[in-house]
Amino acid sequence: MSYKIGDFLSDIIRRFIKILDNHLFIIFFIVFIVVFGTCGIWIKPLNTTNITLNCFLNSFNTLALLTFSAPLLSVTVFDSVVRLMQKLETDAENIDKSLVVWNVLISIFIFFCIAMLFNFGSKSGDEYSWYSSSAWFLVLIYWALANIDNPSYHKPGRPDAPIGTDDATQLRRG
Repeated sequence: MSYKIGDFLSDIIRRFIKILDNHLFIIFFIVFIVVFGTCGIWIKPLNTTNITLNCFLNSFNTLALLTFSAPLLSVTVFDSVVRLMQKLETDAENIDKSLVVWNVLISIFIFFCIAMLFNFGSKSGDEYSWYSSSAWFLVLIYWALANIDNPSYHKPGRPDAPIGTDDATQLRRG
């Protein structure tokens, strides 16, 4: 068994392409994760009478972004582990072990980067920080990459379609 980073990179590219091709996923991501997920951050400055761009940006401070990011990251990791355990029980021989190893190693590296960026951003106090925004962006990208293969975010196929589904990519070649 070889652990090649090329396998991991090709999987990441595949996931990015799949994100761009799945319009339902993009809409779900933008509306529910980004807009509704950050509702607690951006609604406060909108309720003030004297709103400025600086006031709005400062509402996206480190603490606010961390409060959004930590639960999203926790749920993403938990869901990924549960899906991996289910796959191990049902389809263990078809799991690409090298890909799992790379995913774990890169995930640890990304978590470290996110923690460091939030740490640097915490020095800005209650003001907007590019470091914290970068960490928040990494969390969003991590969530999208981790969930693009999740069947919960896919449009179900129509059973009355001529091929059994309206998504030809779901067909297996023998």
